[in-house]
Amino acid sequence: MTAVPFAGERGDIEGSTTWAQEAVWRGIRPDRPNDGYTNARFSIPVPPGADVLSAVGRVMTVHEGLRTTFPDTGAERLGRQRVHREGMIDVPTVELSDRSIESFVEEWGQQTFDTMRDWPARFAIVRSGDGSVALAGAVSHLVADKLGEGALVRDFRALLDGRDLWPGPDRVTAVGRAADEAGDRLKVSSHRAVQRWADMLDAPANFEPAPAESRCWRRASLISPMATLAAEEIAARTRASTASVFMAATAVLVSAMTGRESAAMASLLSNRFSVAEVAFVGTLVQPWGLTLDIGALCFDDIVRAAYRVSLRSYRVGRYNPYDLYALRAELRDRKGLADLPWFDCLHNDSRSTRTRSMARRGAGERILTRHIDLARFGLGYRLFVEIREAGELAEIFVIANARFDAKAIAIAIESFVDRVASGVENPAREVMAVALDSAR
Repeated sequence: MTAVPFAGERGDIEGSTTWAQEAVWRGIRPDRPNDGYTNARFSIPVPPGADVLSAVGRVMTVHEGLRTTFPDTGAERLGRQRVHREGMIDVPTVELSDRSIESFVEEWGQQTFDTMRDWPARFAIVRSGDGSVALAGAVSHLVADKLGEGALVRDFRALLDGRDLWPGPDRVTAVGRAADEAGDRLKVSSHRAVQRWADMLDAPANFEPAPAESRCWRRASLISPMATLAAEEIAARTRASTASVFMAATAVLVSAMTGRESAAMASLLSNRFSVAEVAFVGTLVQPWGLTLDIGALCFDDIVRAAYRVSLRSYRVGRYNPYDLYALRAELRDRKGLADLPWFDCLHNDSRSTRTRSMARRGAGERILTRHIDLARFGLGYRLFVEIREAGELAEIFVIANARFDAKAIAIAIESFVDRVASGVENPAREVMAVALDSAR
């Protein structure tokens, strides 16, 4: 165990939490102290001769969020955060004899942080039985979303390779972000965003939440070179993005699984538009809502519609979450619902890069269906679709509640890939007739 010192240029300051942090807190607070499954966790191979301890000290110095504590973690609202100027962080060395580095990081990284008293990050030097060495890291979701984790990993890789970090003088900080959100300009912007949420949530085409008793979930996961290559080809042809292709495929799934000709979904907006925001190790992501008509459209047209909608996502993706919670409660009471109104699906594209795959189409397909208990996760949706990276490929997760059996979920994810892939050879094919038959 080595204690690594750090000293930042700013510190010993206290400020409000950001809207994104409050949204995260509302999600993880009911699970405390078992919220470690939301932690960002990673491992990075250490090149020979690299100075791991100096790299840890450097990132702790540069990124304020890693040296932040939250004094009011017993409250319903997080409220405040305190940035410390200097301190020490312990970095142990772990010797593994009979397990992989990946399995160690997965278990070790899910330990809950005491964010009132301790740093919201931990690091370790891990040596495996075959002699390989990695830097393992885990960070609380309060101070790093998926793209914040990516920024931290990039910084570590640069430092371990002997390069320095982005020298920008105007780094984003959580305390500074919260101060901006308290200003009149962003208050007005938040109000407009919530009003747009009201229009979507109050529309007759949008759906009521899943029954409260649906606490048993099933997950299917597919790693598909076919889907990756097809998404790239369709994106190029439609002048859209691969993210829009996957969003369109999710909309088709929602339409098929609900029997409706439209899809009302929530997604997640990164809120990272500038170089400084991309380099920020913190939490900026917030949900946004969208509706897509499927009807008799071909897949290309759905992709184009998804792309157009996503270009307007910034209008509903940055807001005070408590204003949105109040709106949903008002709609619940007015409509006499048992739960807050929400959309049927959460679509989350968590890929941090857009790499091109050289894999052969159709090669290496792998699908897995299993039960998963997501009661603690508190999903208010019937369906959850996530796109992750698997090397240069896309790994597609579909999670659905108990109203769909395991075979239906397997068929759903196969249908997802079929919709994307068939869009290459049959761009004018209508997708309205897609059906999911659990007896297949």
